[in-house]
Amino acid sequence: MKKLIVGALLIMTSLTANAAVTIKDITLFNTENPGQIWVTWTTGHWILGVSDQPIGPLLNAPNGSVDGISQGNYWLFADPANLGQFPQLDVTLSNGSTLSTVFEIVGSNGTAQSWTHLSGSPLLSLGWTDGSIDLVGTYHGITPDGINDYYMQATLGIPEPSQYAMLLLGLGILVVYVKRYATKL
Repeated sequence: MKKLIVGALLIMTSLTANAAVTIKDITLFNTENPGQIWVTWTTGHWILGVSDQPIGPLLNAPNGSVDGISQGNYWLFADPANLGQFPQLDVTLSNGSTLSTVFEIVGSNGTAQSWTHLSGSPLLSLGWTDGSIDLVGTYHGITPDGINDYYMQATLGIPEPSQYAMLLLGLGILVVYVKRYATKL
């Protein structure tokens, strides 16, 4: 029993040591037309602006990146193009993993409405936000271009190491009880 407790404590300690997982980049794209992409890093695609406040300022670096932001609620700004009916949101984390979710668009830009989660990570949510704003332009445009953006609110969750630690601790306790019960039979 002591070995189990020591092992669980070591696992929990090692998991919480990696607690500084942050968001490295965010990508939004049209699943029906995968060439239609908004990103937080410089490429030949539209820029995806990110803010932790409803009307800015943007957290994006001059090259568009958002490397190092933590989990939370964010507002996303994308120059309007064709999102399609089923957009996908990908969030790449600093530990190399990617959270990905496909949504069905509900409502219209400028009217607060959560989108329907169809598949993927339950740690991500996305939807329209009330109002209109212009914070980003087309392609590499990290500045306004005179056209109101797609204006969305997102919750970007990161699996907490403590969640994994509790899961492992629970599994360990379950194994101990199963072994004790099996020896009584």
